[in-house]
Amino acid sequence: MGVFAIVFMINHVYAADNSSLNYTNDSKGIYPTASWQPTGQTTVSNPQGGFGTQVDGNKSWSGDPSDTKNSYLKFGADQNKPGYAIRKYAKETSTQGLYDVYLNAKGSTQQDIKPVDIVWLLICLVRWNKELVEQNPFDKV
Repeated sequence: MGVFAIVFMINHVYAADNSSLNYTNDSKGIYPTASWQPTGQTTVSNPQGGFGTQVDGNKSWSGDPSDTKNSYLKFGADQNKPGYAIRKYAKETSTQGLYDVYLNAKGSTQQDIKPVDIVWLLICLVRWNKELVEQNPFDKV
């Protein structure tokens, strides 16, 4: 019922899971004890974000996928600058009983990489070019 992730980095392997988070099993079903619901939706309970066994306490937000702050489970040595963060959640669509499910992952660093131009230069000798045309290499294919 938890998130399990393995992130490979040069010379490092990090693995984490949030199976230590508590789940409630009652007449409503099984859901994360520390949960949040998208604004105005009562049929969805999503796990709160946090670090380790500490949750962020956010019980409601819009669920807008462009939001890059709310409900991330953070992994790494420093909760203020985690190695990576994962967020999984669902929102009910305008069709009752139909849900959009999201899984977002982000790392702690971003690198801007300059694009590289590659130029291929072929120089053919006149004799080689003439022989190639006369032999028609496509006949051999």
